[in-house]
Amino acid sequence: MGNNNKIADLHTHTTASDGNTPPIELVKMARENGLFAVAITDHDTLQGIKDVLNEDNDYGIELIPGVEVSVSFEPIMHVLGLFVDYGNEEFNHILVKTCNKKKRLLAQSFRTLSKNGIEINMTEIKKRKISSLSGLIKYMVELNVISSVDEGKLFFGNIYSEWKSEFPNPEKCFEAIHRAGGVAILAHPLFLGLNKEDLKTLLLQLKRMGLDGIEINHPDQSEEYRNMLRGYAQELCFLTSGGSDYHGKPNHAPLSTPDSDTVVPYEVVEKIKRKIARYKNDIDTIYFIE
Repeated sequence: MGNNNKIADLHTHTTASDGNTPPIELVKMARENGLFAVAITDHDTLQGIKDVLNEDNDYGIELIPGVEVSVSFEPIMHVLGLFVDYGNEEFNHILVKTCNKKKRLLAQSFRTLSKNGIEINMTEIKKRKISSLSGLIKYMVELNVISSVDEGKLFFGNIYSEWKSEFPNPEKCFEAIHRAGGVAILAHPLFLGLNKEDLKTLLLQLKRMGLDGIEINHPDQSEEYRNMLRGYAQELCFLTSGGSDYHGKPNHAPLSTPDSDTVVPYEVVEKIKRKIARYKNDIDTIYFIE
């Protein structure tokens, strides 16, 4: 298979976070779907990619260690770390702290609901693998317990404020990803809910903080929106990325295939590798061998 025919999905989730597909099964699906490379990017954990790589099997597909990091920012921001060292102790420590904070604050949220006489089906919570306050708020909107996400933020008040402040800020997130040997990609910029001008202003700020690239191909981003992002990426010299944001859940996009508009050409992966090579060269003159 020539490089022109190679494709990759650089945004997927497994049972290690809030996905429904075990890591090894996802990798097998990716190979069967015709992908040349796949990144496992679970929320705030590297356990999924560890489970696969610790098997020491040749799955016939390039596996890219990744993670989707929760960032302290308003509105909600997620950052993909791609090609991170999944054994990096400092980075793993940050992720474990984040997961523990999420669990504590989510438990506090359930207690707040109970005190206000709001009954939530915990079996359904577990079934849906709701592991974040934003996920809980969206579920409450779905149940018509509250009318909007903004109302949910107000309802949880201090819990929501603490939720946002407990995560690494963008600059700290980028630094941690870089120290773990990876690149930092802004996930699904559409979810920030910003207009064109405000988004560009934010991207300029994030670039100064160390952001390496933006996710363009995402199932929720229209072609018009993607074209806008491509223009920003070219203007700001950003890497580009893309993926299905696969969770294996109803109402979520399926894992990419060669016909999907969520895949990226393998050339994107090679550009990321070259970026990492330059980082390594700047640090200790060790070149990344492709």
